Amino acid sequence: MKKIILASLLSLFLLIPFGKTCVAGDTINGYSMPITAPMYLSPPVSYKNNKVMVVLFQTTSEVIQKLVPQPLTPNKKNLMIVYVGTMNIKDPIDYSYKEMVIVIPVIFSDTQGNYVPYMYLDKTMPVVGGREVWGFPKKDADIEFLMEKNQIEAKVMRNGSMLMKASLKLTEQLETIPKRPSIPWFNLKIIPSIKKNARPVVKQLTSTPTNQDVKEKHWGKAEFEFGSSLFDPLGDIEIIKTLKASYNVSDSILGYGDVIYDYLSEEK
Repeated sequence: MKKIILASLLSLFLLIPFGKTCVAGDTINGYSMPITAPMYLSPPVSYKNNKVMVVLFQTTSEVIQKLVPQPLTPNKKNLMIVYVGTMNIKDPIDYSYKEMVIVIPVIFSDTQGNYVPYMYLDKTMPVVGGREVWGFPKKDADIEFLMEKNQIEAKVMRNGSMLMKASLKLTEQLETIPKRPSIPWFNLKIIPSIKKNARPVVKQLTSTPTNQDVKEKHWGKAEFEFGSSLFDPLGDIEIIKTLKASYNVSDSILGYGDVIYDYLSEEK
């Protein structure tokens, strides 16, 4: 009997994302599906000691224009960034995964931010939560991120195809790390309708603030390349020049964001 009571109390604890218990048939208080066994809990999500390789590079205006949706304005220098590394969630759960992100610096109105056209992770839970809550375009992949002394090797594979391969040789560690300004991440969040030939039920441009504390930073020399699969045309991203590369250890918080543009409202 004690074991049954303990199990019941534990299940109630896990189902209180907003301080309210979600029970079968309760369609109001549940935060994510399934209602009585949520896939993920509500923000904020706190990360500790993320270890990430970052490469800033230049591509073509044709690549940028193809990837950036209106009303965002692409950066004039055709800059892109690729991140790959290990992310370590510490709250509300202890959970680690690997991810690769491609970012384009953009402007919305007068606000500078980063638009995310591609994102790949090796675990299911953060893929689902990232897509449903913030609109991050997360997909599944097999990711390797190996660090030995001053050398980092990374590879992203999906359905047997290489999407990204990179290496970074660390050359210099910064003793004093300047504080980075907080800039938002922009995402095109789309949820399709169940009805045939219907408009999406959600089509929004979202904005999520960044709260990142870089605790360790190394400059380095990087070599990398993109590849494609049938549904992942990363090989179309032309790499003209690598500008900067680094290895960072950081803490961050992913909180709530905002809807800054509703395409469905504009289309009415």
